[in-house]
Amino acid sequence: FRSLQILGLRRSLTLSTLAPPLAAVLGWLVLDERPSSLAWVGMAVTLGGVLLVIGDPRLKGDAAGHYPGSTAVGVLNGFLGSLCQALGVVFSKKGMEAVEPLEASFIRLAVAAGVVFLLALLLGKLGDWRRLLLAPGVPAPLAGAATCGTYLGIWLSLTAFKRTDVAVATTLTALSPVFVLPLARVFLGSRITPRALAGACLAVGGVAMLF
Repeated sequence: FRSLQILGLRRSLTLSTLAPPLAAVLGWLVLDERPSSLAWVGMAVTLGGVLLVIGDPRLKGDAAGHYPGSTAVGVLNGFLGSLCQALGVVFSKKGMEAVEPLEASFIRLAVAAGVVFLLALLLGKLGDWRRLLLAPGVPAPLAGAATCGTYLGIWLSLTAFKRTDVAVATTLTALSPVFVLPLARVFLGSRITPRALAGACLAVGGVAMLF
């Protein structure tokens, strides 16, 4: 998120595509997972399609500067974010040797909520955060986002991590920019450019190769 605030949407999303190859390396080193040659090609094709989508020159909301920081700091935050995602995938798969994805989702969310609550107390921000979260028009959209993106997203992602190689599952979870295209068209009236459509088709082709 900090990388997004410093660099803008396009560059931060590009950095986020580092998570699948990092997860593949960690899965190989820690879990001894070795995807097939075709799976590696499929991952490359899928990520190429995602990069084509997020590299669209007509992509809106690309202005950076929401938070003070140099490009180097933004890139470092983006890389560390992708690394943390990859580590989280590997740790989750190791932990799910004993529990199911639903229970693992509860543990992840409970720990995250506890850490954020303690952080707010230590920083003296609890009152300010509470007022912001309860401001008019904020709770309902955040509740919807938490249900879809956090609860269901984490549960389904953990199910994928448990059932298949982390490299493949992480590549599939990197498809968010592709799924955003039709949603933005329906809900925001954004036009789908030929480049974005080509990238989406390429990404879907790569996913077909994964299976």
